[in-house]
Amino acid sequence: MLDKIIHTIILPCSQATLLVEKRLHMDIPVWKKIQLGVHLKACKSCHIYSKKADFIEHAIAYYIKQHEGDAKKYFTDNKDFIEKVKQNIKK
Repeated sequence: MLDKIIHTIILPCSQATLLVEKRLHMDIPVWKKIQLGVHLKACKSCHIYSKKADFIEHAIAYYIKQHEGDAKKYFTDNKDFIEKVKQNIKK
């Protein structure tokens, strides 16, 4: 019964998962944090989703940090590429 009330009135799962993703990338309002916290305490599925999203976010950040120097090999000066694209657009 309490689960239905939380899912219906406080925050449905569709909005909870969206807030889980948003909070990883930006600040969310305090009242949304409270709603999400209550929902995550009551909903096992969303709680698991939140843990997995946190893990993936941290794993990606760690990978990027470890391979920061490798990016220079792939992202070189793009001036030639940009000029070719502009020429093709004009055609």
